[in-house]
Amino acid sequence: MKATINGAEHPADVRDGETIGQWLVRARTNLLGRKLILLGARADGAALDLGGAAMSRPMQSVDTLELETQPLRALALEVLQGLDAALPGAQTLAKDITASLQKGERTAALTALAELVELCNAVVGTSGNIANLLGLDLASTRIGDRPFEEAAREFAGGLQEVGEAMRAQDYVAVTDQVQYVLAPGLGRWSSVLVALRERAEALPA
Repeated sequence: MKATINGAEHPADVRDGETIGQWLVRARTNLLGRKLILLGARADGAALDLGGAAMSRPMQSVDTLELETQPLRALALEVLQGLDAALPGAQTLAKDITASLQKGERTAALTALAELVELCNAVVGTSGNIANLLGLDLASTRIGDRPFEEAAREFAGGLQEVGEAMRAQDYVAVTDQVQYVLAPGLGRWSSVLVALRERAEALPA
């Protein structure tokens, strides 16, 4: 069997009885050790759904396996740039939610709140995933003047309280949590992104 990575041929170590899925698990680990991220794969010219039924296909039945990768550094910096660009939108959404609730426009407020919660989850979750890939322990990072874990707990609590306040139709509490916890919390998250960017930029290109 022949294996290629971004068009360049590489040795393919295939174990007895190994499936495509099992082989790719090992390949991902090896690639990550080389600071590469697996973006996609093709078996005998057909694109593979990395979570699909083809993962159970025996590797011995494959003639050519093509892997597409991206350097971890480039991927991390691209994702971090997107997160950084998204942060200012939190303040806009917070203002939209407050203004809509003051006008009694609850549908508009709910729409903006859903966008804010999605943004919060994306920024926090993606930051954690990138930190794991980069090997950065966020426990040593500060958000504003507070330890990461303490600020993250408050942030998660704010999301939960917003949900509870919306269900209870307590719009004063919703406004308070959005204005004084979620929006400023996201604003301070830039310190996490700075730490992640510094770690990513230190990687080989």
